[in-house]
Amino acid sequence: MDGRFGEPELCPLGATCRDGACRALDDRARSQLKSLETIRATWENRAGWPSFIDADAVADSLLAGDGTDQAFFQAARDLALATRQGHQVIVLVDHDACAPPHMPRQGWSRFAVCGRPLGDDVVVTYARAGNVLGLVAGDRIVGLDALRGPALLEAAARRPVCGGGAVSEAYRRETAAASFFGTLPPSSQLDVVSAQGASRSVVVPAEAQPMGSLLDCRDPFGRAGEADIASWIREDGVGVIRIASFAPGAPREWSDTEEYEAYLAEVTAEIAEAFDQVKDRPALIWDVRGNGGGYSSIALQIVAGMAGVTATSLFTCAYRHPDSWPPAYSSALSESFAITPGGPFVYGGNAAVLIDGLAYSATDHFAFAVARATTVPLVGSPTAGAFGRSGLIYEVVGPPAMQFTVDPRYCTDATTGEPLEGRSVNPTVVVEYDPKDLAAGIDTVLERAVALLLGSGG
Repeated sequence: MDGRFGEPELCPLGATCRDGACRALDDRARSQLKSLETIRATWENRAGWPSFIDADAVADSLLAGDGTDQAFFQAARDLALATRQGHQVIVLVDHDACAPPHMPRQGWSRFAVCGRPLGDDVVVTYARAGNVLGLVAGDRIVGLDALRGPALLEAAARRPVCGGGAVSEAYRRETAAASFFGTLPPSSQLDVVSAQGASRSVVVPAEAQPMGSLLDCRDPFGRAGEADIASWIREDGVGVIRIASFAPGAPREWSDTEEYEAYLAEVTAEIAEAFDQVKDRPALIWDVRGNGGGYSSIALQIVAGMAGVTATSLFTCAYRHPDSWPPAYSSALSESFAITPGGPFVYGGNAAVLIDGLAYSATDHFAFAVARATTVPLVGSPTAGAFGRSGLIYEVVGPPAMQFTVDPRYCTDATTGEPLEGRSVNPTVVVEYDPKDLAAGIDTVLERAVALLLGSGG
C-alpha cells in the first residue's frame, strides 16, 4: 500500500496498489500483462537490432494505471518507445478503433491542423480554414496546461497512438509534433503565440473529433490526399518533384514476381513522367518530406542520375535467425545496396533534396545514398534513421486485441561496418520552419533550398 495512513507495505505477487490498497489483479489485467510481455520478448528475440527492454518496467507501466483500456494503451506506448528498431509498430486489431478516444493513428490530426517541431515548441504548418481550434499557419504552441519547454514534445511523444516508437530522436520529435493535434487531451488548454508575437489561450473541445476534421499530417502541409507523385515549375523557373511515397498504392503482398516487377516498372515510369516535365530546368528540387518509404530500388534509381554521382557501395542488410542469442544473421538472405550511375533520371543542373524526420525506410536509403554518392545537398531536418523493413505481423489478445510487427533486418554501413538503425541522415543545411513564413504561405524549407541553388549554384 502507499502508506498514507501508516507505514507503506509491499503488495504481494499478483496484486497492485490502487486507491490506497493492495488489489488483486483480475483476469483482464493478467492477460494484458501477458500480451505486453509477448511483445517485449518477441522484439528482444527476433528483431534485427535487439532492444533490451526491462520486463519489470513494462509491467510497472501497466500496473501504475487505473485499470482502464487507456492504462493498457499507455503501457503499450511506453513499450513501443523503448525499442530502438524502426518498422516495429503496435496497433489495434480493429483498425477502425485507431481513433479517439482509443489510440489515434500516428501522424494524424483530429482538428484539421498540422504541426512540426520548432525548438521545444510545435509550430502550425497547416490549418484548414474554420478549424474548431481557431489556429492558423504560423501559430506556435508554447504550452499545454502545465507543460512547457522539452516536456511539451516529450509528453506528446508518450501519448498512445497506433504506430511506431522512437527509432531516433529526430523521429521521436517529428512524430510527436505530427501527432500533436490528434492526441490532445479534451478540455486541455493550449498557450499559443501568433507569428506576430501575440499570446492567447485556446481550450481544446471536449468532443473527441469534430465532424470532417480528420487530417493526415505526415506531410507538413496536409497534402496526403493529393497525388503521391507530382511535379511543377515555379515562377522562378525552378522545377519541383514531390514524392510522398516510394510505394504508392502497393498491396501488402504480391501474388507473383511478375505482378511485383510490373508494379515497380509502373511507379518508376510515373516518376519518370514527372521528371520529364521539369528536367530541362536549370535547378531541380526533390521533396521527400513525410515520405514513409516503399521500394529502395525505385528510390536509388533517382540518386543514380544526380549531379556528381559516383559508383558507391552503400550498405548491407542481413536477417536475424529467429531466437538466436547472441544474435546470428543469415548470409544467404543478406542484401547489398549500391549506386551505379546512369538510368532514366540523369540530370545535369543544380539539384537539392528536402528531408525531415518522417523521411523513413526507403527514404532513409534515398537520403543516405544522396549524401554518400552525390554532391547534391540535403535541406531540412534529420531523417528517421529506420533502415530495416516491415516484417511479420503478430497478434496478442490484450484485451483489446493488438497487432505488432517485428523487423528482423540488421543493416550496416558498407564503408565503416557500423550499424545504421537509429542513425539519422543529417541535412547539409539545417532549416526549421519560420512562423512568419508560414503565416504568409511560404514554405521555409523549400525557399531555403531554392535560394541555395539559385544564389550559389548548389
